[in-house]
Amino acid sequence: GGIDMEAVARLEPDLIEAMYSGLTLAQYRSLSRFAPVIGPPPGTGEFEAGWDQMIRTFGEIMGREADAEKIVTGLEHSFEATRQAHPDWQGASAVVAIPDGPLILTAEDARLQFLERLGFVPHAPAEALSLGGFFYRLDKEITEPLDADLLLWLDFGGGLEPVRRNPLIAKLPSVVEERDVVADPALSAALSYASALSLPYALARLPPLLDAALEGTAAGAPAEAAPTGRAP
Repeated sequence: GGIDMEAVARLEPDLIEAMYSGLTLAQYRSLSRFAPVIGPPPGTGEFEAGWDQMIRTFGEIMGREADAEKIVTGLEHSFEATRQAHPDWQGASAVVAIPDGPLILTAEDARLQFLERLGFVPHAPAEALSLGGFFYRLDKEITEPLDADLLLWLDFGGGLEPVRRNPLIAKLPSVVEERDVVADPALSAALSYASALSLPYALARLPPLLDAALEGTAAGAPAEAAPTGRAP
C-alpha cells in the first residue's frame, strides 16, 4: 500500500531508511521534508537491494562500519559453511514461487539469491520469461518454469490450494517426484525479510527441507517447527 506521510511526520524521525522498498520519486521527495531518506541503492530496482549492501550502507551512515562488516562476514561464513556441507546442491536448478498466481520470483529477488548462495542456480526456463523486476505472474497453462530440480513454495498463510487445483501442476515431475518444498509462514517471512536477524533462522530451518526434497522425500510437506532459533 501507500505510505502514510502524516504518520511518518508524527514520529519525528532523524532518519528514514527505505533501501528495501518500492519507493517512488514523489514519495522520496515528500519524506525528505521530514528527515534525510536512504532510498534504494543506485542500480537496484524495487525490493532488489541486497542484505549485505544494506547492512554496510547503514553501518557507514551510523559510523559503525566495523560492526556492519562483522555482521556481514559472519553471515557470509554461515552461508559458505552450509554450502560446503552440501556438495550435492551445487549446480542444481531452483525456482521459488508463491502459490497465489502462481508468482515466480526472479534472480533479482532475495529469496532466490538465498538459494544461489547455497550453490543452486536459477531454473533457466523460469528466468527466460522474466521481463525485469523481482517477480512475474505465470500463466496457469505454462508449467515448465516450475519443473526445476528444486521447487520452493512460499506460503504466507494462504496455503497451496490455489496451485493444487491446477491438474497440470499436480503432474509436474518436480511435484510427482517430491522435489517440492513448502516454507511455512514463519520460514517464508524469514527468507523474505532477508535481514541480519532473519537469515540465521532461515539457514537453520531450510537446509533439512532441501535435503529431503533432493532425496525425494519432501512430498511438499509444510516445514515443522524449528527446534532452535526464533521466528521473526
